Amino acid sequence: MSKTMLFIGKVAYSMYDTKTIKFMLFTLLLIPFAAFAINENQNTPHLVNRYINVSVPKQYYSVQIHYPKIQGGNLSSSNKQFNQLIYRFINKTKSKFINDAVDGMTSLKAELPLASSSLNTNSNYLFIQYKIYDSPNKIISVRFTVSTYFYGAAHQNTYTFSMNYNTSTKKLISLASLFIPNSDYLGKISIFCKKQLISQLKADDQASIKWIKEGAAATKVNYSTWNITNKGILFSFDPYQVAPYVDGIQEVLY
Repeated sequence: MSKTMLFIGKVAYSMYDTKTIKFMLFTLLLIPFAAFAINENQNTPHLVNRYINVSVPKQYYSVQIHYPKIQGGNLSSSNKQFNQLIYRFINKTKSKFINDAVDGMTSLKAELPLASSSLNTNSNYLFIQYKIYDSPNKIISVRFTVSTYFYGAAHQNTYTFSMNYNTSTKKLISLASLFIPNSDYLGKISIFCKKQLISQLKADDQASIKWIKEGAAATKVNYSTWNITNKGILFSFDPYQVAPYVDGIQEVLY
């Protein structure tokens, strides 16, 4: 089986099957980067960090959210579209958390009226942070890490969510669009990731290996969090997906 070298940025990225992946990423590298700049020039569209901090003592919850925003003079329609996608995700996640937290506290106080004395704004919380990866020109690749806690739980729940946005086409990039149709790209990715995960988690028993094989099986759900980087495609596996919660988020660069 031959290898092909895909150049992403200045890195030679090895992968099997010369017909599997399209040259979309390579082509994007040839387009001058003019969509935005990461700087503080107020007249040039640039990425900034935005922060939401909400605490509601009477409802016993708090919300802390960091998210990226493109701002500056004369934002293009592509810049505005990116901001709208971010807002949509943030608002949807925040609204669901608040509804769940309020419903949970309402039920708790009805069943245990005296429980209110031990509650505070940390009894339920939502915390969102993000990372922007160094990506080929015209692509903004973001991964959000969402942590929620509801009163009475053993620990917080953590999951990831990613967006790979092409500022040229004004669309989110799907993983399938990077590969030739019917190329069994998920099968190839799965084989690679399972091998890497077994190695980095030092899995040496049947239960651990089975956990990895199931969590990294070739399904779209298992590979829903991914980011385009200058070194390749970074896949993220949430806690409990391929290993215990204590092992945290696992990453594999493909």
